[in-house]
Amino acid sequence: MITDLDLLLAQEDRLQFTEFNPNIAWQLGNLIKQNAENKGASVAIDITLNGHCLFSYAMPGTSIDNQEWIARKRNVVVRYQHSSWYMGQYFKTKG
Repeated sequence: MITDLDLLLAQEDRLQFTEFNPNIAWQLGNLIKQNAENKGASVAIDITLNGHCLFSYAMPGTSIDNQEWIARKRNVVVRYQHSSWYMGQYFKTKG
């Protein structure tokens, strides 16, 4: 896993959609669902844009805990405008 903050910031800058809308969210959500099914994994998916849920799906084998985990991750992103992974690494450096 990448823990270098500068590298994580560079990735955040580079790995952005040039366009994102409900149709793209639908396609992406379905692609994630299909990949999970192909691997036999159970996942909860939530794609939100500016507070508007564009795609949400909870596969069999998931629970309310998965939705709560997603909400916590989303809250971090909304609060700090960085990925939750970046923020976790950032706070580790601050002790």
